Amino acid sequence: MVEADIAHWGTKSFRVNYLGSREGTPVFEGHEVRVWAAISPAGEITTAVIAPEFRAAMTNVAAGR
Repeated sequence: MVEADIAHWGTKSFRVNYLGSREGTPVFEGHEVRVWAAISPAGEITTAVIAPEFRAAMTNVAAGR
């Protein structure tokens, strides 16, 4: 089983922690940092403020709603 949770919300990024187990025994743990980005009309990628709708949806998923 792999469990994931968002451990930290920033303005433009968030951190996801992972815990993997097999038959109740922890096998691995790790994390990743994801950065919210936007593509300009010219095709440039820049960081952006995380969309409130995305944050609300992920918070609802974590709460089991």
